[in-house]
Amino acid sequence: MLFAATLLMGCRSDVLFYDYQPVNTLGWEKTDTLRFDIPHTGNKIQNELFAGVRLNEFFPYRNINLVVEQRSHQIRHRDTLSLHLMDEKGKWMTSGNILHELEERVEYGTLQEVDSLHILVYHIMPRQVLEGVVEVGIKVKRP
Repeated sequence: MLFAATLLMGCRSDVLFYDYQPVNTLGWEKTDTLRFDIPHTGNKIQNELFAGVRLNEFFPYRNINLVVEQRSHQIRHRDTLSLHLMDEKGKWMTSGNILHELEERVEYGTLQEVDSLHILVYHIMPRQVLEGVVEVGIKVKRP
């Protein structure tokens, strides 16, 4: 998996960080916070940050609400995202037959030269345990 991500990043020079983490197969609990550590890049940068989810057919809602927290020495920022997955009739708005993936842009600040960024992601859905979420990920790329 790491080799594939490295290979992907080598082919796409605009992508600086790309990582998806698996969610518990029994369901994603509200208390299960995923953490992504993005190392500093060695210069002052303004990049685009995306949060993404991969879901299967057992996901019970038409949208998913996520909180994305960014933490560094100089940044403390929290965004709430609502990713719309299905239309009013329950038809997936994403491509894929078995696994559905959706990414959305998140506000992102400028990192200083020595900063690294820590990103925390958790869901704020009505159910305590959310079924059907397979992986959650973060992507950072040049604009």
